[in-house]
Amino acid sequence: VGLIDDVRQISPKLRLLIGAGVVVAVIISTRAGFGMVGSVLTPIGIHLPGWLAAIASCVIGVIIVLGAVNSTNLIDGLDGLCTGVTAIISLGFFLLAAHLAAWEFSTSGDPVRLVLAIAMLGAALGFLPFNFNPARIFMGDAGSTLLGYNCGMLIVLFGEKTYFRWVLGALMIFALPVFDTALAMFRRWRSGRSIFEGDRSHFYDQLVQRGLSVRATVMISYGLTIVFGATGLLMTWVRGDDPVIRTRYAIPLFALFSVLAAFAAWRAGLMTPEERPGPSDVSESDTSAVDGP
Repeated sequence: VGLIDDVRQISPKLRLLIGAGVVVAVIISTRAGFGMVGSVLTPIGIHLPGWLAAIASCVIGVIIVLGAVNSTNLIDGLDGLCTGVTAIISLGFFLLAAHLAAWEFSTSGDPVRLVLAIAMLGAALGFLPFNFNPARIFMGDAGSTLLGYNCGMLIVLFGEKTYFRWVLGALMIFALPVFDTALAMFRRWRSGRSIFEGDRSHFYDQLVQRGLSVRATVMISYGLTIVFGATGLLMTWVRGDDPVIRTRYAIPLFALFSVLAAFAAWRAGLMTPEERPGPSDVSESDTSAVDGP
């Protein structure tokens, strides 16, 4: 779908419809992440019927995968940014999967997570020398969509059993693309614009506007991705005698780091709404820019 969109262009609604259909089919056929909802509600004493928990988990899985696809697509805005960030994310996923495999979390799921993560890491590292600033090759939607889909499915695959903390850990490892997308949408909302309207609200755009070079901005993004990845791997240190207890500790930990990231963005002035440009400030390229899913 991403490749066809690069060549012929597909409407965002059609892309979303096709993507949702594919993800639903994959999740249902593999039952990936079917225990996610139950693993969240059980620690607080809520028990849903199995079929209802499975449907709710499927819906959450679709949201996670499509959100990962969109976030990865939107972060592909500077030379080497998306490629390097997803390489670091893939390494984090691999380390998390290796931890689960070390204590035989799943005889069928561990090899899938390990192979997919290391294959994605190798693909990104092989492409990065050609894509780093100044780029000689661009990945386009074909590349960013594929990387985002793989990242999203890996996050869902970490919810194979009813241990939601591994999903939280994977989400934290993937936090930078999510942070960038959420930040851009928040600034557009504060400015009274459509949250899907293309502009310069992204995290990396703001750094460039503050005078940083493309390379410096990309390296800062790499560093932040490493910080988020290390934070996600902290989920492996959450201890307890029961998986439910460990999940109960992991959820507040995830919420705390999310609040700290939002506070840091606010203190850095990254949440300040962008001023509406006047007619003379809008270039032809700006008026045609739209962020599609």
